[in-house]
Amino acid sequence: MVWNITAECFSVVILCILWVYSRQGNFLPTLKNKLFQVCFLVTFIAISSNIASTLMLYHYQDVPMFLSWLVTTVYFVTTPLMGVVYFWYAFSIVFEGHPRFWRLLLLSSVPAAAYLALILLNPLTHWIFDISPTDGYVRGKALAVTYVIFYLYCFSCLVISLLWGKHLERSIRNILASFPIVAGVAIVVQQLFPEYILSGSAATCALLIIYLYLQNKQISLDHLTGLPNRQSFLKMLELRMERHQSEPFTVLVLSLKNFKTVNDNFGQHNGNLVLRAVAEYLRTAARRSLVYRYSGDEFAILPGRPAERDTDDLIGAVSHRMTLPWEAGTCSTLLSCGLAVVQYPSSAVNVEGLVDGIESTVAEAKKNAHQSCCYCTQEMLDQLRRRSRIIDILKQRLAADSFEVYYQPILSLDSMKFNKAEALLRLNDTPIGPIYPSEFIPIAEDTGLITGITYQVLAKVCAFLRRQLDEGKEVDTISVNFSSKQFLQEDIAQRVFDIIEASGAPFSHLKIEITESTLMENFEAVSSFLGEIHSRGVRFALDDFGVGYSNISTVLGFPISTVKLDKSLVWSSVNNRKSEAVVRHMIAAFKEVGIDILAEGVENEQQRDFIMECGCDMIQGFLYAKPMPPGDAAAFLGNSPEDAPHIEENLYEKIF
Repeated sequence: MVWNITAECFSVVILCILWVYSRQGNFLPTLKNKLFQVCFLVTFIAISSNIASTLMLYHYQDVPMFLSWLVTTVYFVTTPLMGVVYFWYAFSIVFEGHPRFWRLLLLSSVPAAAYLALILLNPLTHWIFDISPTDGYVRGKALAVTYVIFYLYCFSCLVISLLWGKHLERSIRNILASFPIVAGVAIVVQQLFPEYILSGSAATCALLIIYLYLQNKQISLDHLTGLPNRQSFLKMLELRMERHQSEPFTVLVLSLKNFKTVNDNFGQHNGNLVLRAVAEYLRTAARRSLVYRYSGDEFAILPGRPAERDTDDLIGAVSHRMTLPWEAGTCSTLLSCGLAVVQYPSSAVNVEGLVDGIESTVAEAKKNAHQSCCYCTQEMLDQLRRRSRIIDILKQRLAADSFEVYYQPILSLDSMKFNKAEALLRLNDTPIGPIYPSEFIPIAEDTGLITGITYQVLAKVCAFLRRQLDEGKEVDTISVNFSSKQFLQEDIAQRVFDIIEASGAPFSHLKIEITESTLMENFEAVSSFLGEIHSRGVRFALDDFGVGYSNISTVLGFPISTVKLDKSLVWSSVNNRKSEAVVRHMIAAFKEVGIDILAEGVENEQQRDFIMECGCDMIQGFLYAKPMPPGDAAAFLGNSPEDAPHIEENLYEKIF
C-alpha cells in the first residue's frame, strides 16, 4: 500500500516553529506546563517516526532490518501516547487541586501501561506488526488495539472536559474538548481516504489550538516590558509555598514614586521606554532571580533561593542605581522609588497574606520622600490582621443591619433649642473593643462597604426622625454624612428616595452632609444628585468647610443650605487675629446670600462667645452635647440648654 505523508511532513515544520516560540513563555514549572511540553515532544517523535518508518518500509530491503523494527516500534509506542499525554494535560487542568489527583491519574494510566506491555512483547508475538525480509511490513492481528487506545483517551478527554470540567470557564472546556473533536474528524477523513496519514496532523492542530488559547506566552507576559506579569508572579508564589513549605524566601518589590509626572513631562512613549529600561536593568541585576511586572509602575523580584547576603547585595545595587539618571528615548530623568522587602513564612503563610504584606510595605516605603527600603515588620502584620478583623466586623454588622447610630444634638441660636442633630456611626461593642470612626470609616471606604453602610444608617435615621415627629418633638433636621464613594453608584438618588419614602419621614426634615473633597472629586455626580434630591425637599450641608480646596463661588453653585465651619477654624480664630478676621468675613458673606452657618467643635465658652458674636446660626460641640445613643438624644431634642437632661460627663467618650 502507498501512504501519503505530505500532511505529516508539514506538521513537523509547524511543530518546530511552535516549539521554539512556546519555550520563550514557559516560566512556571507547573504540571500543566510540563505536560504541555511533553505533548510537544511526544507529538514530534510520533510524527517523525511515522515519516521515517514509512520511508523505511518503502525500502525495507535496503534498510537494516533492526533499524526498521526500532523506528516502527517507536511509532507504535508514541502514536497512541499522543492521546494519553493530551488526556493527562486535560486531566491536570480539570482535576487541579483534587485530593486524589495522583491516584486518579495513576488509575487512568492502566490502559496505556497494558498497551505498552503489548508493544514490548511484539517482537515475540508479532500481534501488532511484523517486518520480514521477503514480505516487508505485515499488519498484526491486534493492530486495532493501537487505534483503540488512541481514541479511548481522546474520548476520555472529551468526557472529563464536559462532565467534570463544569467549574472551568466555558471557553477552557471547549478548548480542552477540541483535541478529541479534531481527532474524530481525522478518523472520518482517514476512513474515506486510507492512503492519507493524518493522526499526527490532528494532534498538531489540537496542540496549536491549546497553545494559542491556554499556553500562549502573551497570557503570562507583560507586553510592554517582556517580563512575566502579575498573574505569573502570584502563581509562582503559590508553587513555592506548595513545594517548599518550610523553606523561607524573600520577595522584593520596587515601586516607582510619582511616575505619572514622567508621562506628563516627557510623553507616554518616553514613559514606556523608561519602564522598559528599568525592567531591563532589574533583569540584569537580579541574575538568577525572577523579575516580574507587578503592576503599572511596580516590579517584583523573587530571588532563586539565594543566601541572605545575595539578597542584601541586590537591594544595595538597586538602591544605588535608582539614585542615577535614567535615559530613554528623548528624556533623561531621575526616578524615586520605594523598596519593599517581605519574607516568607515570617510575614505570611499563604499567597493572600503575602500580597497584603507586600501592599502594606510598599505603601509604607512610598511615604518617605526619598529613596527608602522598608521591611515588613511585626507591627505592620499586626495592623494588617487588625484591618482584616475590622473588615470582617463591618461585613457582619452590614449583613445583620446592626450598626450603632449615635446623634449629636445641634443648638439653634435663634430659638436656643436643640432642634437639629447629626447622625454619627459608632462601633463600640466589638470582639476587639471600641473602634474609632477615624479607623473604620477609611477601611469601609477602601473596601466599598461604606455604600451599604450609609444606606442602612439613612434608614435608621429616617426611622428615628419619624418617631420623634410622631411624639411631637420639635425636630427641624437630622443630618447624615455621605462618603465620596457613595457617588460612584448610578442609582444613588433613587435608592435615597426609596429609603425615605419607605420610612414615612418628611424629605424636608433630612439633611445630607458632604465634604469639600467629595464635592470636587465627584463634581458631575454630586451636582446631579443634589439637583434631584433638592427637588424633593432634602437639604444639604457642606461639612468641614475651610480645610479643603473649594471656595465660596463654588459653594454658591450648589443648593447648599448650611455651611459647617471646621473646628480648626473655630479654635484658631480665638487667639489669632488674622484667622478671626477671615472667619468673620466668611460668615458675613455666606449669611448675605442666605446660607446658614454652623460652627463645629465648640468646646468652651470663649469659642461660643466668639461664634455668637460673628452671627453664626448653629453650634455643635462638646460644650453642649456629645454624640449619644438614640434614647438620650430623643430626650435632648426640642429642649433648651437649661432644660436638657443632665448626662454623666464620662458616659460618652470623645471619639474622632
